[in-house]
Amino acid sequence: MATKRTPPRAGKIRGHVTELRNRLDRDRLQREAAGKEPQSRILEIGDVRGGYDANRALITTLGGQRRTLAMPDLARFRANMATVQARIRKGITAQQVIDLASTHALPYSGGKPAGGDLSKAKTEIHVALPVSALAMNGGLETRWQVDASGDDPKIKHHYVLVRFLEWGDQLRHLQATPLDSQEAKAEKAFTPKQAVRALRAGYLQFDCDCGRHRYYFRFVASIGGFAAGRIESGYPKIRNPDLQGVACKHVLRVMREVVSGLFVGNFLERALNKAMLTGGRVNHTTQQADADAQAARLAKRPAPIKTSADRKDDSERRKLVRAMKFAAPRTKPMVLSKAKQRQLISIAESLGLAPAEAMRRLLTP
Repeated sequence: MATKRTPPRAGKIRGHVTELRNRLDRDRLQREAAGKEPQSRILEIGDVRGGYDANRALITTLGGQRRTLAMPDLARFRANMATVQARIRKGITAQQVIDLASTHALPYSGGKPAGGDLSKAKTEIHVALPVSALAMNGGLETRWQVDASGDDPKIKHHYVLVRFLEWGDQLRHLQATPLDSQEAKAEKAFTPKQAVRALRAGYLQFDCDCGRHRYYFRFVASIGGFAAGRIESGYPKIRNPDLQGVACKHVLRVMREVVSGLFVGNFLERALNKAMLTGGRVNHTTQQADADAQAARLAKRPAPIKTSADRKDDSERRKLVRAMKFAAPRTKPMVLSKAKQRQLISIAESLGLAPAEAMRRLLTP
């Protein structure tokens, strides 16, 4: 008789705040100790801006080779910092995090996978759950439990922090239209679901307790203004001297859920409803049974992580399918492969036509 397989479960919810705090405290203490060493190997922002003493003979991998840091390298580092800050002028959204991970990917050692962290997020990380939320300083800080890829058997999951910066604005907007008033029933009333959509599309900050974020991306997040955790002032001169990429695979899986995950939408809506009843106070935790059930669903059928370009392609394909349905009658339904659909969309764009119009002209005698 076959043994019934136990469905995947979330990590333990009870005690997760203490576990996360301990991990962050260890990270902070290690960083403080490294910065106080007499022969510190950390290149601080002040060093990059002109305070570096060449006698320290620090090492960099700028240009692809491990070598001693030269003074002209500092100008490159300053330019890289300016590029990151120019790329993210007003803040960053969940969709932008995914897009930047695609267009400015940081390759792993050896160059595989080619898509860097985004490819890893798609193939290795399948479960990301919001486990608690706390309203603080005008924002909503959410703590996420994300499955680990198995590189370290001792680590079963990582924690990601996401701070929704527009929480206060959306809550005030909701409070201006009480849910039990006649106004709330009006067609143009602002509802919790609308507030959730605004939060998903709005600016945020994030942090992850994994080593990839700590050594490769925390500095990028710090100078970009989207760090939800400890601010890093040490330039990643060895691991990420060109400041490529933006987020680790764990954060990217979380960003997908922020953009369009149903469970997350319900989680945020419950937090908003609590805030409406308590004068803005929120300290919300996901129940273990709910987390286990969602973990099983995500593990069974991982949701695709889509860039804005992917979403645009999906939209064009849907338009194409609708155009085919309303095209001239045919004795046999027309079926186009995705490759043919993309080809038709490309041809339509080159002619300055919408895909639906291109299909209409194609089928008109």
